[in-house]
Amino acid sequence: MLPQRCGLYYLQLTLSELFYYLADFSNTLLGRVLFTQDDDFLAVAHRYQAEGKPFPGVIYAHQRDVSIGDCVKDLEMIAAICNPEDLVNRVQFLPF
Repeated sequence: MLPQRCGLYYLQLTLSELFYYLADFSNTLLGRVLFTQDDDFLAVAHRYQAEGKPFPGVIYAHQRDVSIGDCVKDLEMIAAICNPEDLVNRVQFLPF
């Protein structure tokens, strides 16, 4: 059972465990393309690629290189022209 406070569940997971959970294709709520600006999360995605582990894809933008507004525009464009399957096992960098 997870500890609960104010209706929220707190998870104490390593970044690798979190990535594994988010990338789990058998989990129908998740298993979706992930957007991040976290360098450590990007490193986990690269490790998954190097080890040949499947994941639904990561879209990465460095915090200093892309404004939030530009991220939103690029994410909207990616959502309009790509299917989630197009990004499986890939890391897409923004700006797009």
